[in-house]
Amino acid sequence: MSVSFEVRPTFVSKVTTVLQLLTVFLALGLRCLTEDFSCQLIEMVYWVTALVTVISGLNYVAKGVKFINSVE
Repeated sequence: MSVSFEVRPTFVSKVTTVLQLLTVFLALGLRCLTEDFSCQLIEMVYWVTALVTVISGLNYVAKGVKFINSVE
């Protein structure tokens, strides 16, 4: 049994990518620009990025389950 399935990026996954890049650049930038790295802003960005990443992953899982159930 062979079924083709095209996975297209969703809006949530694009937001996740932007947040992940922002997090990396912000963390590196703060590390270079300030000696006090215990900034609450970066910690908030970490958690928001993690949350959106989990939501994006669950979105793909839900799409996959929906597709598998429609094939059977």
